[in-house]
Amino acid sequence: MTAIPIDLPPMVEATIATCSQFQIVVVGKSGVGKSSLIKHIFNIAVEDIDIFNDCARKADITYGHTSESNMRFILHDSLGFEPGTIENWEIVEKFLWERNVASLPLQVRVHAIWYLLYF
Repeated sequence: MTAIPIDLPPMVEATIATCSQFQIVVVGKSGVGKSSLIKHIFNIAVEDIDIFNDCARKADITYGHTSESNMRFILHDSLGFEPGTIENWEIVEKFLWERNVASLPLQVRVHAIWYLLYF
């Protein structure tokens, strides 16, 4: 295994200058708490995150949730994956393909996928 060089320059400032917001898509099975996680992380009102009494309503993956306290992260809430159906999977897959075209600016691409098992 190769050691990390001691003189490795910090890249945080250069990265933030290039891309000031980090786009994260939250995915997982239905009912695991994707919307609840976003609600708690960003302190978003229930009516703004599409959950009600712990039951998911229509999440919109194209909408990016942000927090006024930390604008560097944008979370995209996806519909849950259900056994026996591929519709929600296809919506997520289409969004990921559309947001990762090489010609798109780095700022609008998806930077990470957060696969939630349980919250």
